Amino acid sequence: IQRDSVGPGDEVFFVSLFSQHPGFKKNQPIVRFGHISLMPYEPISVKLRQDSDTVTPINAYLVESHSWGGHSGSPAFLYFPFDRKPGTVEINRGRLNVYLLGLVHGHFTKTEDVRFVGDLKNYGTGEVDVNVGMAIVVPSQDIVGLLMRKDVAEERQEFIMEKEKSEKSNTVSD
Repeated sequence: IQRDSVGPGDEVFFVSLFSQHPGFKKNQPIVRFGHISLMPYEPISVKLRQDSDTVTPINAYLVESHSWGGHSGSPAFLYFPFDRKPGTVEINRGRLNVYLLGLVHGHFTKTEDVRFVGDLKNYGTGEVDVNVGMAIVVPSQDIVGLLMRKDVAEERQEFIMEKEKSEKSNTVSD
């Protein structure tokens, strides 16, 4: 990030599934493009569970790109177009540079009061969450940090040992 002077305006894409169009014959991934809008200098408050009103501050980028159902957990990549040499203003006439920026957490929402109009007897107002067109991306270094935590590494090792034990017993019984 520092070496290549990454900041707001740099280009990002993420590859994900679009849950509103799962497909009948194939479930094709889609690609969304956007730009970094905000660097993770200060935590962003997010809901970690949809069924909870509790918000938790997390370290994250805001990327100007809509995120919808099916995008959460998708890899987000930073890329420098052919005409930008990372860390300089020189033209890069070589290859496209692509780096893992992080994983999509979801979308940034704001709550708005809206007026519901139904039949003339039953209308009113209420609060509605609105997708503001910003994807929340957890930085890759935070993901690596989590995966390398001692308790997570031990749990991963236990899982691997159980899987190997299970596969061995299935092979013996065959």
